Amino acid sequence: LAEGLGLNKDKLASTFGSLWHTARTSAATARKTAETGAAKVGTLLNEASDTLLQTGDQILTSGEKALNNAGTAARNLNTKVMLRPEASFGVPLEAILKRECGDEGAETCPSVVEHLVAILESHAQSSGPLPGSLFTRPLHPVEREGLFSIREQIDSGTPIAHVDMGEEGSSRAEVAAQLLRCFLLDLPQPLLTYSLYDQFLEASEAEGATHKCSDVAVYLPAPSRCVARRVLSCLNTAVEASGMEGVLVAVAPALLRRREGEVAEVMGSIVRVKEAARRLVEGA
Repeated sequence: LAEGLGLNKDKLASTFGSLWHTARTSAATARKTAETGAAKVGTLLNEASDTLLQTGDQILTSGEKALNNAGTAARNLNTKVMLRPEASFGVPLEAILKRECGDEGAETCPSVVEHLVAILESHAQSSGPLPGSLFTRPLHPVEREGLFSIREQIDSGTPIAHVDMGEEGSSRAEVAAQLLRCFLLDLPQPLLTYSLYDQFLEASEAEGATHKCSDVAVYLPAPSRCVARRVLSCLNTAVEASGMEGVLVAVAPALLRRREGEVAEVMGSIVRVKEAARRLVEGA
């Protein structure tokens, strides 16, 4: 063939051999690259599988912990309701309303809330706007014991109107403010509910925040909506403007917080929660 084409036979053989060697080398390299790639893919898949398994275990552990916590909380709550059926602190609004008016879904306030708010409003009308310190001042041990004694009387079934909360004046108003704050903090879930947490925060940061927060409040359960309206309206009209900042810091976590939030998480969101509370007070 080489002679027929007028080519040098040895040169043609050398060129062909070189091309053949290059082709074989390229094929070997490609095969090795493919094998290496397959090995890497296998390693990545194994790592991903391990990560997924670990994540799954973490999710299961977290889920089991949450269920255990929820179960413990439910058992504790049921125990309190059974042992102290007249209790008002630390039990759901629905349970109080079912006892007081026979309708757990009634859009009305429990008598303890109505009574405490009335004391605050009456004091504001007679003595001027309430100072924020009524809600925020740290209590002395003797004062805490007195507050606990009043709570015990109420939870034992004594009508709040018959409970001695001190004489008319700032002392009685402060007891009412502290009791109201305790009532809200002791609710099994925050007054504005866990489920609407994100919606309230988003609304508080939107344009027309006050109206947006009021729109979200429409979706609250009737008892929560009524208590929120009553309490926030009192704060809006009865508390002096200069003390409102401290009051918001004191009551905001009782109004709105994440479910089982870590302390750091709660503190990290306090500014946003406080802003949501401010908008709701403004719109009350």
